[in-house]
Amino acid sequence: MLTLLLTVVLLPLVGVLRAAFQVLMAWILGAQPILVILGIGPSVARRSVAGVPVELRLLPIGGHVQWGSTPYPDPPPGPWLSRFLLTIAGPVATLMLAMGLFFVLHVAFQARTLNGRPVATRVVEMPTGAAISAGLRPDDVIVEIDGQSIEYFDEVSRLVGRSAGRPLQVTVRRQQPGADPAVMGVTGTLDGRELLGPLVDDKWPTVVMSIPPDPTAGGYELGARPRVARLGSDSWLTAAGLAAVETMATLRLLFDPSPVERPTSPTPGDAVAPILHLLALLSLVAFVFNMLLPAHDLHRIVLLVLEAIVRRPLSSRTEIVWVRVEVLLLLASSVLFLAWYVVRAMSPV
Repeated sequence: MLTLLLTVVLLPLVGVLRAAFQVLMAWILGAQPILVILGIGPSVARRSVAGVPVELRLLPIGGHVQWGSTPYPDPPPGPWLSRFLLTIAGPVATLMLAMGLFFVLHVAFQARTLNGRPVATRVVEMPTGAAISAGLRPDDVIVEIDGQSIEYFDEVSRLVGRSAGRPLQVTVRRQQPGADPAVMGVTGTLDGRELLGPLVDDKWPTVVMSIPPDPTAGGYELGARPRVARLGSDSWLTAAGLAAVETMATLRLLFDPSPVERPTSPTPGDAVAPILHLLALLSLVAFVFNMLLPAHDLHRIVLLVLEAIVRRPLSSRTEIVWVRVEVLLLLASSVLFLAWYVVRAMSPV
């Protein structure tokens, strides 16, 4: 219920941010928008903001800025490049919003779960090779390697890679038999930022062991895997790459609810991260919806590409024909998808 209420509140925000970016692009290009439309469907309210009419539609999904005096101006106003930049400003805004939010999550909050499981940054899942002989056990919490504190599990690979195969002094905190398991939470700080990891009981004993790394084709491994891979980075560039990867993964998730690689999601215990994650998801929903909706983003991009190919503006009659074709294609694809879904649901497992 709370998610539904947040969705109702955040969806108009996505439309406002999308339209605001289009208006900003218009200001940069010197174009004058004649109408800012928020949502789709019948008009429910209309006001003037800074001299520009703003119209609120019934369904708050996305937004649109109208530049010409009619929906299909003939000839279209302004040079081709300006119209192209104004057209892509909407979808670019929703993608940038989603990537920016994922970037904030990875840098400031870190990814709290992966496939619905808590992220353990320093907990060993299953030791292998020489690590078993040295005494490393499942659920050991690695805290130091050669005297260097280990806050994230990916630091293990970096230190082992620099070892050139020599034995490493590995310090772990070990859970006592019969004791409660480690509670996943926040421990420590780095550059003023809280780190995610297991909350280790002070009564857990400290064990120091010498482990020779196992040689592999790519170098050396300690023979200890984390319980769940960590997503998140202290590097802004790396976090931007992770944000781009998660944006693409979330887009795939919208078309296929059961992909092999699922994006991360915050745990409900966080106060802000789930809201940011939901806002990013809604931004991508608005991106896809406005792309597929007839006479919207993809429609305008295709017409502008055709205009560049034929080297002359397309008539309003041609654009109306394209809109009708898009409506028919959308209806046909909806029927085919519904039929596919029914057949799949009725097929024996």
